[in-house]
Amino acid sequence: MNDDLIGVSPGTAVTGFYPPGTDTDGTNAIYASGYNTNAAVPLNAENALTTAYNTAAGMVATATVAGDLSQASSPGYPTGTLPPGVYKSSSSLSIAAGNLTLNGAGNANSVFIFQMASTLTTTLNGATSGNVLLTNGASPCNIYWQVGSSATLGGQSFYGNIFAYSSITINASTFTGRALAGGSALGDGAVSIPLAGGSIITNPGGN
Repeated sequence: MNDDLIGVSPGTAVTGFYPPGTDTDGTNAIYASGYNTNAAVPLNAENALTTAYNTAAGMVATATVAGDLSQASSPGYPTGTLPPGVYKSSSSLSIAAGNLTLNGAGNANSVFIFQMASTLTTTLNGATSGNVLLTNGASPCNIYWQVGSSATLGGQSFYGNIFAYSSITINASTFTGRALAGGSALGDGAVSIPLAGGSIITNPGGN
């Protein structure tokens, strides 16, 4: 874990630290029973997640998408590459057959929002698939995944901030972003990082 805060609200259990989980910045920024017990921090985060989830879900879509995002298309871009925008799916989204490249169009403030009614899944099929790649100024701080149920990451790399209604599982991924599940008006959230996966999670900074 690099530069991250970990917390639960209203629950109390965080397991797996220390060891075998490692917080590389050494701040012990874990808010749960047996760690830092300042309940206000995770409670505020829980309420902020609900606001962020609803805000992302309420954005007006600029394009509709379906199925495997590595096969998505946008005028003027190769298959699997998307420009900034708000992308809406009425069901589930995945990244499996190839990679998804987010092209910032030369603007470091470009924003990508993905809205899906159900699950998000990334799957590693060979060495070069199931990943999110950034190019031309795209920033992980400005990528948002609003997930209607659960997210499961199995690719080698993923970028962005996940707001999931139910749960998030991170398997063997290098994840630059934030993994936030549940909220004061959402489902009972859970974030799972299997110990055998060797996942690396880095906070991208920003707001």
